[in-house]
Amino acid sequence: MSEQKPVKRKHAYRYRVVCSVCQKEIVAEYQDVHAKTKHKGKKVKFTVAVDAKQAKLCFATAGETVAITPKTKKSDGDTDRVDNEAEGSENDCQTTLKCVNETVSSVMYDSQSFDDNFDTIRVHAPDLKDCNSEKSCLQMKGPQQPLLKSYDPKKMGNESFTRDFNPEWYKRHPWLSYDVSSKKANCFPCQMYMKGKDSFSFDNWKKPERLAKHHKSEKHQTAMEMWMSSRANKKHNSSVLSQLHEDHKQSVKENRAYLRVLIESLMYTAQQNVAQRGHEEERVNLDKSSDVNRGNFLEHISLRCRDIPWLGSKLDQQLKKHAQWTSPAIQNELLEITADLVKERIVNDVKSSGWYSIIIDETSDISKIEQVSLCLSYCINGIKKEAFMGFYATKSTEGEVLYELVKDTITKLNLDLKNIVGKAFDGAANMNGIHKGLSTRMKECSPQSIYVHCYGHLLNLALQDTMTEAIHNFIEGSPKRHALFSDIEVEDEKYKQTLKSLSVTRWSCHWEAVKAVYNQMERIVKTLLKLSSDKDPKTYRDSRSLLTSLCDMDFIFGLCVLRIILRNTNSLSQYLEGKEVDVLSARRISSTTIETLRRCRSEQNFNLVWQMASLMGLKMKSWLGNSLFKVTPESHHRINTYYLSIDKILSELEVRFSGTDQQILYALGDVCQSETPKMESFTTVAEFYGMDEEILQVEQKMFTTFCLKRGLPQGKKLSKVLGFMQLI
Repeated sequence: MSEQKPVKRKHAYRYRVVCSVCQKEIVAEYQDVHAKTKHKGKKVKFTVAVDAKQAKLCFATAGETVAITPKTKKSDGDTDRVDNEAEGSENDCQTTLKCVNETVSSVMYDSQSFDDNFDTIRVHAPDLKDCNSEKSCLQMKGPQQPLLKSYDPKKMGNESFTRDFNPEWYKRHPWLSYDVSSKKANCFPCQMYMKGKDSFSFDNWKKPERLAKHHKSEKHQTAMEMWMSSRANKKHNSSVLSQLHEDHKQSVKENRAYLRVLIESLMYTAQQNVAQRGHEEERVNLDKSSDVNRGNFLEHISLRCRDIPWLGSKLDQQLKKHAQWTSPAIQNELLEITADLVKERIVNDVKSSGWYSIIIDETSDISKIEQVSLCLSYCINGIKKEAFMGFYATKSTEGEVLYELVKDTITKLNLDLKNIVGKAFDGAANMNGIHKGLSTRMKECSPQSIYVHCYGHLLNLALQDTMTEAIHNFIEGSPKRHALFSDIEVEDEKYKQTLKSLSVTRWSCHWEAVKAVYNQMERIVKTLLKLSSDKDPKTYRDSRSLLTSLCDMDFIFGLCVLRIILRNTNSLSQYLEGKEVDVLSARRISSTTIETLRRCRSEQNFNLVWQMASLMGLKMKSWLGNSLFKVTPESHHRINTYYLSIDKILSELEVRFSGTDQQILYALGDVCQSETPKMESFTTVAEFYGMDEEILQVEQKMFTTFCLKRGLPQGKKLSKVLGFMQLI
């Protein structure tokens, strides 16, 4: 049997084109006829016609415009109808279809709904060289859907005719892609996102139902989801990782804003020195007012919810995540972090200043734990500053233990111990001891440091053993006794005063307290006489004890002596309590006070004080009925009270306001402040700092001349000199 020849179709696959001149749509095979009859054989360009549904559906754009001329024999009149660019392919209507980037609002799995929900934006495909990778470039190009006159015609089985790929399948299945090299159709999303056997290829043109079957498969739908998501990300120049990154950045931004609000509220309550916590800290609905006091911190956050719209919802959101960041542990952690930042800034300022001093004191808290406070004193930009660095617990207050504590603390702050030029402690033996005191041990690591005792504290130590508050505590400790004291009438109402309490920090109050007792003695005695007959056993016992102490020449004379001492030291107390205190002024006033007290140590002054005490004793006899007052010999008080008290005060003042370090400070102040310093001052400063004494004298004269030219008067306080140094 002879081989049966394939039957040729009468017409090739028909598709429609549009004339670029008259915009008429015709069947593609009639292009020659149309050009000859309608346009008199002129060269006419035709473009492939795509209906509205296909324009929305297809992943290709209208192809390149192809010039079509009628197929006739060449003649002189027909030469101009030949398109040079299309020579050799006159009847080929090949078009190269371009890629698209589009946004997908939703993914539908049937063809019609996919057509209705997929918007295409037609752009030219980029070159593969411009893509980061072959896969990403293919993702941008999309399915390859060329419109060819012939694809891969072949006989299927025992058929006597050939079958070919049908471009109409592009419309039904937009995901379909045709590979010209392999002459196979494949599923573009499955090829891109499904590996190996899961990808789909098709070349059996006889069974197009396989395309519909594949379209409904679960793997294909998964690949379509991945493809649509990738195309949407490409549309917005994003990816899954970039979206996650953007979400993370937004979350971090919101959390930082939220945490900033919490820190600001915490810093406000901390700066105001108020308690953070409350008894009932309910953290739900913080944006609403509550009848329960939730503590200053939470109540302040609740108040800020009125000004910050998003804060209330953020608090509830964080509470559900168990990360509201308002717990006591978080509060303490934030305070510690803030304290570390403040310390770091202080340390940087100290390092920039170069030299610094330390101020140390120890005390026990309410739990009986010894604590050491450390402050740094430094000068930056001509301004003297003092910064508290913290409390440090210690089991012992011995000089050696305190030395190790201070040394370790300064080292942890990354400060150089050799740069310490001054240290201020109290005058206890563990601080100022000759052998193992903290001041002595600090000389080993900071040899140029000068020990300075608090000048106000010096005077208080010199006088503290002579003070008593028994009368004030008894009379003013009860409203009834205070009222009785105020209602008693005396002959001289000129000195009607209230009794004063002694102050630990303000030593001038001692003078006010003694003066009040001295001037109100008559009222005090009469008050105690009335209270001595009170029915309350404790009141009776205390009033009789105080009255017995008052009705004694020892008390009267001691009160007069104390009045003389405090009156002469009050001016020194007031100066030392002031804000502006310098070494030279303190020494000058203390020297004047010591000289005044020395003059009081004379027989003449003793006689005056004795006369005052005797007059006070006679008055008390009249108030007491001449029965209870005890008289002591004059000679006894001259030796054992008057001279002894003044000698003790003078000795304490001289010890407290003198010393090697004090002499160095005085010499340094004399050199820096005086126009004509003493030679001893130059020698002391030069020896201590290891300087050439002659060079120091020359530099001092130059500095003095410079100050005079700049208009700085001599005798200015050292604090003013710091400001002047800042200017120069």
